[in-house]
Amino acid sequence: MRNRRTLPVLILAWTALGAADPYSEGLARKQAGDLPAAQGAFQAAWAADPENLDALEQLATVTGWQGEHRRALELWDTLVARDPQRPSARLSRARVLYWLGRLDESRIALDDLDRTHPNDTDILELRGDVARAAGDRAGAESAYAAAGTSTALDKLARTRAEDAVRVRRWRLDLSGNLDRYVDTPEGGVARDNEHLLTMQVGRTLGTEAALSAGIEESLQFGETDHRLNVTGYWSPSLSDQHRLALDLRLAFTPDAEILADSEALLGVAATLTPDMAVVFSGYRRWYPGNQVDSLQAGVRLRFLTMVEVDARWVFGSSDLEPDTDAILIRAGLQGLGRWHPSLLYSDGEDNLPPTGVARTTTYGATVQVDLGDGYGLRADVGHETREDNPDRNSVALGWTLRW
Repeated sequence: MRNRRTLPVLILAWTALGAADPYSEGLARKQAGDLPAAQGAFQAAWAADPENLDALEQLATVTGWQGEHRRALELWDTLVARDPQRPSARLSRARVLYWLGRLDESRIALDDLDRTHPNDTDILELRGDVARAAGDRAGAESAYAAAGTSTALDKLARTRAEDAVRVRRWRLDLSGNLDRYVDTPEGGVARDNEHLLTMQVGRTLGTEAALSAGIEESLQFGETDHRLNVTGYWSPSLSDQHRLALDLRLAFTPDAEILADSEALLGVAATLTPDMAVVFSGYRRWYPGNQVDSLQAGVRLRFLTMVEVDARWVFGSSDLEPDTDAILIRAGLQGLGRWHPSLLYSDGEDNLPPTGVARTTTYGATVQVDLGDGYGLRADVGHETREDNPDRNSVALGWTLRW
């Protein structure tokens, strides 16, 4: 497979050269098997004319063919929202959900298609694939037989789902963060290098839920704490276009020196359209003689087909400190294949012990890369200025394994 990091260059090339018909060029490149070039041409065609839904459909198709299934699903969601009666888009969306292992959602999408296109061979064959991937052999054979295929019982039918869709249930995340403090203000307290080490192990439950547990080692102000956590995630599909995502995290720090004795987080995200979601979270920390709360509310938007922005307002309250507020903005690029870059900016006050209320400004950058076969890497850098405190420079590396 060619290196998909070339996609942004190809898009810029089509734009800069003013190609008379990037859509036709994309079709030619697709026919020749040059999928990265076809992807760049279709992206340029759609950017030049957002009403060109044929270009969007071709872009979603070649994106999925290159294994960029999450990005392909975003594109199919956009197309179905713009043209809900386009059966090819609805079927392709169901197929990408199948590739992602989101079998219940794929089945719901196929049920929707059945109402308007009963006994369609392509729909029945995909229904058979989904049933076999879910372990429903009888359902798969029934669907294949109804489709009139000759593969109901042969090896090809068995391997289509079992080999094409490998649902990775388990996940291991390891990460390390190093903080270096510089430029201690006059009268301020100097801080040595500090770190945070984490290990998290989780498992998906079906297609909509996941559970994980982890341990963290935190070194701050010369004191070491070990925090234990359990995390749950549930994302039910409310309809073909709407989803709800719920996050719950509980954490405990035995014999805490700096960290809170216990913590609880509840997060909610509601997808309203393929390009918009509203987000809310509440975070409570219990310290000896003090309770600190943080509430976040905001919106996540996608525009210009590749840019995703998450903007939130953060309100803080404490039993011992004045109320605080801040803004938090994350911006990332989608559609770059295995690469997922993003930037972070926050500004305002926070009130976490032991430093108390202080005006804080943070800048950060993150790059995630999918290495294939269940592996991933993440790198973060950041800079923070905090009133009456030394500046903090941070670097973090993370590694993910799915199996």
